[in-house]
Amino acid sequence: MEDAQPPARPWSRRQLANLGKSLRGRPVAAETLPPYDDVMAWYNDIATWVQRQIENMDWSPLLGDAQPLLVSRPKTIDTLQQKLVRTPDMQLATVQDIAGVRFEAEMSLDEQDAVAEAIAARFGHGPESIHDLRLDPHSGYRAVHVWLRFEGSGRAEVQVRTHLQGQWANLFERAADVFGRQIRYDEPAADPEAQQIVQDLIDLSTQNVARMELVRQRLQRLRLADDDARRGIVPTSTVQNQATVRKRHQSSRNSERQLMEAMERMRKLFDLMQHAKEQV
Repeated sequence: MEDAQPPARPWSRRQLANLGKSLRGRPVAAETLPPYDDVMAWYNDIATWVQRQIENMDWSPLLGDAQPLLVSRPKTIDTLQQKLVRTPDMQLATVQDIAGVRFEAEMSLDEQDAVAEAIAARFGHGPESIHDLRLDPHSGYRAVHVWLRFEGSGRAEVQVRTHLQGQWANLFERAADVFGRQIRYDEPAADPEAQQIVQDLIDLSTQNVARMELVRQRLQRLRLADDDARRGIVPTSTVQNQATVRKRHQSSRNSERQLMEAMERMRKLFDLMQHAKEQV
């Protein structure tokens, strides 16, 4: 039988706080520390539980035939330590994204908003739990995040991404492997040439991908307006020629596919560069 609630927190907040201090390299009495592996396993259970709840939702009314890809994962010890060091006042129990779930689908910006709202509502959360990183990207990263907080348990973050945003995020992760993890936090790469590549990748997200998503959104709204005109909800004079809209829609899809393929080629190139670094 499906659990109705996420797994309860087995440790006190003080114990988790002590583990956070230890991860920052501060001295802490060993007997006050919960085992790191056990804590990460618990966060993984939270992420897995959230993923199952989302998978059990019917997404066809919002996304039609598009099939969302869902993946859950806890933070690695390296990324968690980096986050705790960068934010020395943050308690381990209040880190939002240790338990993370990614939701990716081919969808428009409007559909992305609707998905985030549906996920928040599924867990009894309101609009205040939704954080839009599309207008204020972090190192080029664009997405909509849903912050979930469960009383007596822990926290989880659901990253809702369009297919283009997801492909770019995977590409930038590979670039961070090559040029340094600090580029994910708006810190420069080690040399000017590498930094120019990083900046080009950021521009790819905030300009090219963002512009392409706006085109998809406008065309989708035109098609919806046409449906309303056919049902007599709005005057037909307000709707553009549908043959033109269909042609523009197909052209937009082709452009998206070409961009996805280009980003995949770049990702593979970074994989080769990283492999070459490891051989040195």
